[in-house]
Amino acid sequence: MAKKVKLVGITSNYKVDEADMKFGLINGVEMIVEKLRYSQRVIDSCQVDDITAVPVLLPPLGAAMFAAVEKLDGLIFTGAGSNVHPDNYGGEAPRADNLEDRQRDQTTLPLFKLAMGRGLPILCICRGAQELNVAMGGSLFQHIEELPGKMDHRYQYEQGKTYNYGFRAVHDVTIQPDGVLEKLYERLEPGKKKWLVNSAHSQGVDKLAPNLKVEAYADDGVIEALSCPDYTKQGKFLLALQWHPEVDIVIDQPHNKILFQEFARHL
Repeated sequence: MAKKVKLVGITSNYKVDEADMKFGLINGVEMIVEKLRYSQRVIDSCQVDDITAVPVLLPPLGAAMFAAVEKLDGLIFTGAGSNVHPDNYGGEAPRADNLEDRQRDQTTLPLFKLAMGRGLPILCICRGAQELNVAMGGSLFQHIEELPGKMDHRYQYEQGKTYNYGFRAVHDVTIQPDGVLEKLYERLEPGKKKWLVNSAHSQGVDKLAPNLKVEAYADDGVIEALSCPDYTKQGKFLLALQWHPEVDIVIDQPHNKILFQEFARHL
């Protein structure tokens, strides 16, 4: 029997490539970029039952992209090197060296309401989790590593090591009761509440948005995962993770792979 093809939207980032400016161009070339691993995870980790999931890259073109939601079966809000601009949640002005992506903000933040209006399954990773909190009315810490008592949650470069090595699992998260993650992880190891994850973020949830639930905390109290009970009570899927389950070095760990599999089951 032929499998059902399901289209999974993958959010992307805006970038100006200045490489060609050496040839005399006044401005760099505008580009859309996204790490291939997100699309690859749709291909290799979202194939369940009678479903064939296909990734669809969504350019950061603002309102022009909103109609695409009508054709999608699910959405993955990806991580990124940029930060959600504090103008979106009434935060303090960012530092001069802040990496921002206004084009992405203008595209992704409104997409949550549209996607949830259609009941689409939604998986948010790192920046995507921060976007969810902001889109629903919450706010962010801009520099967690500078807060008293907090760990440094940023990506850790190590000389002579691979890029993937920086995404190795480095700290525990504690799963909270009566949530999406608890139900998922009970299938793997009943009763286990602590799971080892990676970390690559400076921003994080400050004020939790109304209608969102904390699914997991790091040992220093930083919020590591979110869900929306009003949405999941309707049998729909929405899960936001501050860690990166999609990276090659950790995707084969059962507690990461099951996240994509459960997302796929709701397509």
